[in-house]
Amino acid sequence: MLSLLLVLKVLVTLSPYQFLVEEIGGEGVEVSVLVPPGVSGHTYEPTPKEMLKVGQSAVWFRMGESFEDKVLPVLKHSHPDLLVVDLREGISLIYDHHGCPHCRGAGSEDLHFWLSPKNLAQQGKTIEAALHKLSPDQTFHLKEFLKKLSEVNN
Repeated sequence: MLSLLLVLKVLVTLSPYQFLVEEIGGEGVEVSVLVPPGVSGHTYEPTPKEMLKVGQSAVWFRMGESFEDKVLPVLKHSHPDLLVVDLREGISLIYDHHGCPHCRGAGSEDLHFWLSPKNLAQQGKTIEAALHKLSPDQTFHLKEFLKKLSEVNN
């Protein structure tokens, strides 16, 4: 018997999360990156064409860039079924009121939290939970990812 794999269309804000979602989702995900390579996520504003890409996604993993707050109401209005997951949930943010103003979210939090293995592990759990919510019968690869992360971190 041939089983069909449901491929979830996933949107991430920045390319480091494309890798993370692909590691956890495996063949069950097709990941698009909202901010194109070579473009600053701190000053980015999506074009209408890029906004269409969002409408094809089942979930958006956002991470706190200031433009996301501007885009979110538009997305939710035009794509009310889009699951929006904030990857800052469950992690300890570092607040810096004096550092680089381009590398902080609206609340002065440092947005480079994917550089912490501990935070990356928590974000992996958040990603897997959202993917499982959308496709409960599908197998994801969080345990394998956490094992690789542990090996790299030791």
